[in-house]
Amino acid sequence: MTAVPATVESLSEQLAAVGVAGGRSVLVHASMRAVGPVVGGAATVLAALRRVVGRAAVVVPAQTADNSTSSPAFQAATRGLTPAEVARHIARIEGFDRATTPSVGMGVFAETVRRDPAAIRSAHPQSVTTSSRSRSPASRSMVATKLGPCAP
Repeated sequence: MTAVPATVESLSEQLAAVGVAGGRSVLVHASMRAVGPVVGGAATVLAALRRVVGRAAVVVPAQTADNSTSSPAFQAATRGLTPAEVARHIARIEGFDRATTPSVGMGVFAETVRRDPAAIRSAHPQSVTTSSRSRSPASRSMVATKLGPCAP
């Protein structure tokens, strides 16, 4: 039996049923595979969340662990390499640009939120969050707390 693809309406009902409420920001780390078939994919999930939370923020992790020499990803990638090989690896690391650097390993939903025109992203390249919708000072503060300033 094939699952009926979810819609903005059905997802909004399900989110409200589990306690997601208007005016309350949510931190979401979602597996689209676990969500199942959705008409319109991750953009529809974001639209449903926005419908339910209203002007509050939808916050997602947006880490970029592969662009830092102190990250576990870097350490795993360079384990056993010679100093010259490590230097070549470091030379290939691209700098972090919060407007364009994609998140790594966070999934299609996080990337959908990150690319959204309403998104703001914190400045730290490893401990990054992205908030969509709300540009209120409280939302910016929530994203920036312990992570650095946000940018539109």
